[in-house]
Amino acid sequence: MSDNADLHQASPELATDIVGVGDMLRTTRESRGLTLVDVAQALKLTQRQVEALESERFDALPGAAFARGFLRNYARLLGLDPEPLIDALAQTSGVGAPELAPISNAQGTLPAGDGALRPSAFPIALIALLLLVAVVGGWYFDWFQQSDAPGPDSAVVDTPLAPAALTPVIPPADTAPLVIPDDAPSGSATDPAQPGSSSAVPVVPAAAPAAGGTQPVPPPAAGLPVP
Repeated sequence: MSDNADLHQASPELATDIVGVGDMLRTTRESRGLTLVDVAQALKLTQRQVEALESERFDALPGAAFARGFLRNYARLLGLDPEPLIDALAQTSGVGAPELAPISNAQGTLPAGDGALRPSAFPIALIALLLLVAVVGGWYFDWFQQSDAPGPDSAVVDTPLAPAALTPVIPPADTAPLVIPDDAPSGSATDPAQPGSSSAVPVVPAAAPAAGGTQPVPPPAAGLPVP
């Protein structure tokens, strides 16, 4: 273990060629006194992913790009230079830096960079703008008409009620009973009364009792002369 650490300190490139990338990671980790759990927590990885890096089972990782990223972070955690490890990884397993080569059979034209609208898109944009203006204008006109229209309460005019015709109420007149005084001349007083004749005696109708309590005068008895 100490021989591998000394070899790495002397020449990292030579160490990777002799012991391999996974062996160097494991040897350096053990020399730092770190466990797989410590490395997994520090790199936010699972313990199986750390074991895959040390055993160079890169097919167990999500992909080549993730493998290079995990290897670079692992090397920096251990204080190693990640570039020789990535180069050695590319030579041994083919998980190196991706080659960005242009595609020779790509066809097509790139859009113009002047930012001008295409002729076919301009009428569509104009029609959409006109429709939007029409919708907004119609809504505003409708709202304006509704705001100017009188409400149901304002349309009703308060009309004063005409006074009802008052019918005069005539109070009932007090009907006083007709009282004939004793000294009033009678039509039959000039004629001598015939005894035994009842036609000479005037008949005074019985009047209704007055409200004041006046008692009616009883008619004289038949056959008696009128005084």
